[in-house]
Amino acid sequence: MYRKMLKKSMLAVQLSLLIVSTTSASDVILQRDKIAVTVDDVERYIIENTPENDRSAILNRDRIFLEIVENIYVIRSLAAEAESDKSLDWAQLNWANELQGQRKIMSALLNKEVENSLTKVDWDAIAKEKYLVEGDKFKTAERVHASHLLIKTGDNNHSEEEALKLINEVRQRALDGEDFAELAKSLSEDPSAKRNSGDLGFFTRGQMVKAFEDAAFSMMEPGQISEVITTEFGYHIIQFHEYQPAGKTSFEDVKQQIIAEQQQKLSNQIRQNKILDLKSATDIELDVELMEQLRIKYKHKVSKSNVAE
Repeated sequence: MYRKMLKKSMLAVQLSLLIVSTTSASDVILQRDKIAVTVDDVERYIIENTPENDRSAILNRDRIFLEIVENIYVIRSLAAEAESDKSLDWAQLNWANELQGQRKIMSALLNKEVENSLTKVDWDAIAKEKYLVEGDKFKTAERVHASHLLIKTGDNNHSEEEALKLINEVRQRALDGEDFAELAKSLSEDPSAKRNSGDLGFFTRGQMVKAFEDAAFSMMEPGQISEVITTEFGYHIIQFHEYQPAGKTSFEDVKQQIIAEQQQKLSNQIRQNKILDLKSATDIELDVELMEQLRIKYKHKVSKSNVAE
């Protein structure tokens, strides 16, 4: 057991040294009989299996390069073993493998065409035009940031008198300087208070019940504690944090968002047009009778299956 662990540890050290010291595609990292894994294999595996945005984090994990080498080795070993197994459906496997390869080539081609097209566009100019033409899209309604504390009334909750007494006691504690977030977290009967300490974030008009909204939007002093507010849920007190008037988001704040949206839109259009051009080619020869035979064949199979069930 110890010898096996030591051998694996030595392989990990050798691997890390080899990755750092060389980039030659001919360097073999692992060899067993006719199965070999090279530096080039590892680098191609990385490109194929790790998203570019997450690649740095993934490749900084402990033992990740050893895991990659082992994965490639296991895949190749079992694939080699399978070559002599005549019971496998090799026609289907070869067909699926070929189609998968063609799908990757198709994707690479479309990505390249999209990339070439995107580099020819003045995205700053496009973004500015969109910002001016679709100005209403970037308007922001007035909003307020507040926290609240709730004491419930009604069935299975406090009586009106008891709830009113409790909320007034808590309000006084807040006015005397106790931390509102801590009070809300420990005493509020809003289920979300345990998670957010009563903080509602920013909200606009129409998102809260009228009495609550009116109270929140009438406050202007950060840290201010409201009077007791009555709603259908019970009794509330509000702590005001910030008010933001209605306005329009600046161009610089939304520029990258607009560009990303327009690039995605153009990318989709390029891909769709390329595929549509192929599907609508006038010299395609289509055997409708053979297609109908297939439809009947598999419809019959489905029907028989359903009857059996």
